[in-house]
Amino acid sequence: MMGFRISTMAALLAGAMGLAGATGLALGAQAQIVVNTPKSGMQVCPVNEISGRISGPAMAASNAELWIVVHPKLVGDCWVQDPVSVAPDGSWSGYAHFGERISDHDDLPYEFKVMVLTAKPTVGKITCWPTTTWVSPVVTVTRRPTGQCR
Repeated sequence: MMGFRISTMAALLAGAMGLAGATGLALGAQAQIVVNTPKSGMQVCPVNEISGRISGPAMAASNAELWIVVHPKLVGDCWVQDPVSVAPDGSWSGYAHFGERISDHDDLPYEFKVMVLTAKPTVGKITCWPTTTWVSPVVTVTRRPTGQCR
């Protein structure tokens, strides 16, 4: 019961402070979009598959489409990736770019979120992070050396 009260209070406080979209907290929105792979701490290739599940109200809001947004942690901008289709069972899988296929981008830290965006964004560079109600927790990864990827 105590954990429920703390989670509910945190969500209410985040909503009251206008932080719902920025933090991924929204009333009843916890764990609506889950990233199965890669997990935080893993290494990724320049182009890497991202997969997971969506459920509940987030699935209804998605119109069967999700967006992966990648943030290279050494810069202030984010990159919106191509849209990802959601299967009827809530599973989804798509590809994201983590830098370019050059050694200068090897071993750099990146983070990404998967989100439902009501207005269709332009794929490419944007200011971080888009505001939305339905968003996965942030996943932090490191770019694998290009020579170790196909």
